Amino acid sequence: MICEITGFKGQIVHDLSKPDGTYHKLMSAQKLSDMGWSPSIFLRDGIRKIYGWFLQNASQLMTA
Repeated sequence: MICEITGFKGQIVHDLSKPDGTYHKLMSAQKLSDMGWSPSIFLRDGIRKIYGWFLQNASQLMTA
């Protein structure tokens, strides 16, 4: 999704011979939902928004 939004056309290569430190990865907001939280923006829209912000502010970020 990020490649699509940013226009990245390269290849992503995973080196599975090196551990990444996290044995079990899950992506779920169920616990938060159970506490009454709900997202106010879709993931794709959030990625587009933050990428747009980054493009507008990249020059300032690179000099900091």
